[in-house]
Amino acid sequence: MMDHSGFHCTFLADRPMWIGRGPAQSSCLVGPRDGEFRSQYSANKMILNNISRVGPATQQALKKGLVGRALDDEIRRRATFGVDLSISLEPLPNPSNRLTLSESRRDPLGLACPEIYYDVGQYVTRGAEAAHRQLEHIGSLFNATEFAITTALNANNHIMGGTIMGSDPRDSVVDGNCRAHDHPNLWLPGGGPMASASVVNSTLTMAALGIKAADAIEVALGHA
Repeated sequence: MMDHSGFHCTFLADRPMWIGRGPAQSSCLVGPRDGEFRSQYSANKMILNNISRVGPATQQALKKGLVGRALDDEIRRRATFGVDLSISLEPLPNPSNRLTLSESRRDPLGLACPEIYYDVGQYVTRGAEAAHRQLEHIGSLFNATEFAITTALNANNHIMGGTIMGSDPRDSVVDGNCRAHDHPNLWLPGGGPMASASVVNSTLTMAALGIKAADAIEVALGHA
């Protein structure tokens, strides 16, 4: 199982940024997405979140104990100069990261409960450390104040892997059309067949695999 975990970086810039106008994600930095460094640590993608900063700006201003015009001015200042970067990291396809059925726990219906083991590993951890250094450089370009990086990795909820695609039943679950090797009437399209993950969202790849499986099912049923 894989999910390109990530974290956030926030700061106040030295110039108006006007975050919150237009699409939620207006641009991103993809320079650190590839290179020889990937043999040592994860790539990353940095998204400039274009979600209004009024909410967090208000919370931060209220904590200062401000009221009236002073509160309004501080909210406006923070919403105007605030920056929120969302960083995604590249996981490795670790065979230990998987969902299995419990041998000891049962639900009220007597069915085995799921057990999930997931560890991003040192590859992702080192990638996060490299991204921290890149973010510190970005912050310096904007003379950032209140510069902060979240320490815990968050899920991006783009689950990949688990029913890996391949040509050999000994080391894969489905074939190139997402059809199970050992159950010819079973197709498993979506994120499960993906053999690796990247820093970018996997939705379009999942949709493409679904369309590919649908075409194969149509042929198998004799409708094409």
